[in-house]
Amino acid sequence: MDRSKEFNGEISLVAYLLYEKRGTHGFELEDWFEAERIVTERIMGQEPAKKTRTARAASGPKKKTARPKKVKKPERED
Repeated sequence: MDRSKEFNGEISLVAYLLYEKRGTHGFELEDWFEAERIVTERIMGQEPAKKTRTARAASGPKKKTARPKKVKKPERED
């Protein structure tokens, strides 16, 4: 298989997975560019760069973690 076809096929798959994970239309170009970045970095053996806004959107909503409530210390009686 031609390397460019293989490269484009992998980008296409990653772009589709980004789209599918986000579940909304209208970001096809951003998904493609993000997929190009991901595939290129994987091929070059580099660590992925910080996620872009598109990648964060594709990864779904951010989960909130519960923070412990502050407990007021009882006043000391002397």
